[in-house]
Amino acid sequence: MARLAMALSLAALAVMLLPTVFVTPPSAGRIQHEALMKPSVPAAQEVELNMSNSNPVGAMLAAAMVGLLAGLVTGPQMAKAGGVQFALQVPDFMKGIDAVNAATKPGEIDFVTRSRIEALQFPMAAKEAKEFNQLIKDGPSKEERLQREKVMMQELAKVTEMPA
Repeated sequence: MARLAMALSLAALAVMLLPTVFVTPPSAGRIQHEALMKPSVPAAQEVELNMSNSNPVGAMLAAAMVGLLAGLVTGPQMAKAGGVQFALQVPDFMKGIDAVNAATKPGEIDFVTRSRIEALQFPMAAKEAKEFNQLIKDGPSKEERLQREKVMMQELAKVTEMPA
């Protein structure tokens, strides 16, 4: 909720400031040139009719900024809407005559069966993780590893010829 409030306040600030940043005033040389070419029409009227006060590049940048803000606000919410990646019970849409995503042929495995097989592997994976963590704790310390690497580098430097 706080991110949404921050994004909305940034969008309001952008709406207030961006249009004034991308407005271009008419050039003085253009006004003088048009006044000299058409002396019958007052220069002020000609400038008002032909003056373009918006920059197309600025408009594109402003549109990109609004799109970026909209993406930042809605992107994480859409990412949270992902489906279930792990299920141990067969959902209703996989039951019945039109069993969508169900294994219909021999040898096929649907995602519920795959999830059950993976769930059977959890105790063994936890045991392996504990063994790995114990192996890391019992291993040499960082100082010992650095000292061993330093000795190896010194031995390598003795046999390696370095060009000057």
